[in-house]
Amino acid sequence: MSTPNAKPPLIISYFFDAANLVTLAGLLSSIAAITFAVNGEFHATAICLVLAFFFDGIDGPVAKRIAGRTDNDRAFGANMDSLVDMVGAGATLAVVLLAYGELGSAYVPGAIAIAGAAALRLS
Repeated sequence: MSTPNAKPPLIISYFFDAANLVTLAGLLSSIAAITFAVNGEFHATAICLVLAFFFDGIDGPVAKRIAGRTDNDRAFGANMDSLVDMVGAGATLAVVLLAYGELGSAYVPGAIAIAGAAALRLS
């Protein structure tokens, strides 16, 4: 329970949490995958996607093993994890498909389906 005059934690304080750092590593891996895909470097894209899904798989267990996390830490981590999951599973895969198809219109429905399915699954 917090006191009425307690200041909310600074946003930067959440980045000293190991689970949040793992989640951010997944986000960075997804961004790297998008960058490589747009540049047509699909082998590097695949490596970054594997890393992104690896980090997504371990951030939860890491969070559960950290002692002393507050309710604010848990809430922030859960929200960030959901957002990063949407980027990794939805937007990144859609962009990779579009890049693979050289932005051809035939690939747009597939990209939309991937992003939509990810949004429904993560809702």
